[in-house]
Amino acid sequence: MITASLLALSVLCAAPVHDVRTNDDAVAEDNVLVRYDLRPVMAEFDGPSWREPLVSVLAAPEELSYASADELAAAAAPETIVDVVTRILGDEMHFEGREMSLVGTHSLLVLAPASVHAKIRAVLDGLEGAMSAELRVRMDVYSLAGPATVASNANIVSLAEADRIGAELASAGAEHTSEDFELYAGRTALLDETRATTFVYDYSVEIAQGSLGFDPVIVNVPEGRRTMLRGFSTGAGAVLSFLTSDTRLEGGLRSRAFGGSGAVGHVRDGGLEFVAGPQSIQTADASTTSVACTTFVPQGKAAVFTSDATRAGAVSHQVIVLRVVGDAPASFRSIDIPDSNFKLMLLNSEVFAASQMNLATYRESIDGHYGHPIVSASHDPSNSQFLFDWLKPRFSVWRRFGPWAVVVTTPAWDNQASDQLAALVASLDASRTTVDVTFDLVASDGSKPARWSLPVLTGSTFGAVAGTTSTAMVDYDIEVAQFATISDALVIPIFDGLAGSIGVSESGGGFVVDMEGYGYRIQRPIQPLESSGPFTGHVDQVVTDRIAFDERQRVGRGAAATIGSNRGMRVVVGLR
Repeated sequence: MITASLLALSVLCAAPVHDVRTNDDAVAEDNVLVRYDLRPVMAEFDGPSWREPLVSVLAAPEELSYASADELAAAAAPETIVDVVTRILGDEMHFEGREMSLVGTHSLLVLAPASVHAKIRAVLDGLEGAMSAELRVRMDVYSLAGPATVASNANIVSLAEADRIGAELASAGAEHTSEDFELYAGRTALLDETRATTFVYDYSVEIAQGSLGFDPVIVNVPEGRRTMLRGFSTGAGAVLSFLTSDTRLEGGLRSRAFGGSGAVGHVRDGGLEFVAGPQSIQTADASTTSVACTTFVPQGKAAVFTSDATRAGAVSHQVIVLRVVGDAPASFRSIDIPDSNFKLMLLNSEVFAASQMNLATYRESIDGHYGHPIVSASHDPSNSQFLFDWLKPRFSVWRRFGPWAVVVTTPAWDNQASDQLAALVASLDASRTTVDVTFDLVASDGSKPARWSLPVLTGSTFGAVAGTTSTAMVDYDIEVAQFATISDALVIPIFDGLAGSIGVSESGGGFVVDMEGYGYRIQRPIQPLESSGPFTGHVDQVVTDRIAFDERQRVGRGAAATIGSNRGMRVVVGLR
């Protein structure tokens, strides 16, 4: 520990021996020893990236994983704090008898006059004020069995209108939950309100010479809601990157017949012994409504997200309302250091990121069967690099502290660069606009089994899922080894609904819309077909309409992009 402290002191604080000055060079002041606790300034920030799936697959691909709270936070290094303090102090610590040392990872010991301590306190208070500034966001969720009962002409509404919508949904019997999130720069707030439900999804068969076995495949389904939020404030409102996924097991777990069996031959008598496999497996209907998007909520307004999904004739309706509670913290701060020309400027680089969400959409097939849609959202902090590239040629001293740019400046060094930085930040507010988007799956009979309506920040991409995953047994593989044979049932996930990602950019008074995703509609209940083989049971017949799309279209405000023909299933993306 002593070695580490001395190394930090030598690198960050110490001056060459010939630069050490005597107290005769300064006004005589008594040195005071102060221990500074750096923990309030040592904020935790997200790691390099995270990824979160938006749809329950039941048999989830291995590459999909849920983000955990441990993975979302990484502590900042104390050496960066000491470096900023040292730059502000300049020659102040070069006088004889003054010392500064980093002790461990949380403490800074400084022996210096009171005037020096005042400057150190100003730096630490400024850093702490930025790191601890919270953006408080409230999320209200209203869930209702049945079609939508409350109409709204817009997705960005006044606070009074948001309250009216909530009151009408509550009077209609909607289930209501409310949660407050405290958002800090560079951190993702995670709330996991799920419970783990495990069930026997399938059996993996094992066969060797003269022996066979059935190994159960256990699937873990998170049932409930997971929410992730990032955000920062601007002069006109707040930019929120919002992800929420609600999965419910409709009707609970169900048992179904499992028809696998095998046979083992006996070498001595030449006989064949039949071996019955497990008699049943389990299945479930996992209904998921998920959305991941970046939106802009103006001051005094609320953002409204609505979804509708139909399964076996039953309609579920959900409304999510996001609003900022209280005063929003500033993302740009300028702090004058007492008794000096130095100024400490702090800016959250996230204000330069057009979108905090990156979406991936594809289809996962098992042995060439069916193909379940996958939508996942990820965040990569590297999309804030613009600011740091802009700072390099303009400021002599600046450091990166998580997403914060910490600039030490004085007019003698940087001329008009400070004014240019303030003007650069102010120019961003005017460029932030939202567009209300509807994302509909339209069946061949004209009904809309899945729909999302949401406010989207232009220049960003959102992902949305509204559908149900169940399972079907669609095939058997027969495996043969010397003196043994066994049947291996193929169980696959079956999706019914809409899943996709939509990118919206302004262009020439209209929009360029990039659309990618899948729509599935099961036409009738899954029917078992009896098999006549000695080692196999029934197989399921699945009749599904489906549409896959990957298109770019230009769309005017108030118009819609339509994919598919009017004779079959189609997807409609409307903008207003």
